[in-house]
Amino acid sequence: MSRDQWNWRRDRFAFAGEPALRFNDKLAMRELIDQVVGPAQIAEIAVFDREGTEWLRYEGASHGVIDSTARRLERLLINVPATATMGDGQVTLGRVSLRSDGRTLMRYMIWTGVALLLSITLTAIAVFVYSRRVASSLARPINALASLTRQVRKSRSFEHRAEPSTVLEIDGLAMTSIRCSAKCTINRL
Repeated sequence: MSRDQWNWRRDRFAFAGEPALRFNDKLAMRELIDQVVGPAQIAEIAVFDREGTEWLRYEGASHGVIDSTARRLERLLINVPATATMGDGQVTLGRVSLRSDGRTLMRYMIWTGVALLLSITLTAIAVFVYSRRVASSLARPINALASLTRQVRKSRSFEHRAEPSTVLEIDGLAMTSIRCSAKCTINRL
């Protein structure tokens, strides 16, 4: 339920309940609560008189683990109930306090968690695929350079050249490695 709908229901209840509070008719207030509670997803209603003492309280029964978890989640995240004053505009007769059953909040939290997990999974897959591509594009020239260096060391033939790479640093490394191998061999001789 959206915030505007919730505020509208709260204000409507305060307006409709004003005569029952004015004439101290708890039975009429109970009938009003029974009409409002079901479709409005209200778990708790407290009506206070003008002095602030609790005049009437309704607390809906919890139907299973999911209901009680939703109510705990709602109390944890929204610790202040929705309140509205009851009166005729000039004289305040009391106030009404309503709490949601938390099912809508829990549904949004579950969908947000699913979306977050899906996002993390897709990001991990994309990172894995991209890193494998980058790693292979970096490892291939380095492996070719290492095998060329081994080949030059064994054969002592300095005519072999490294294949050009798309990574400039590896090209420079290949030329430096061959020059270093050639100098080391010349120095030994």
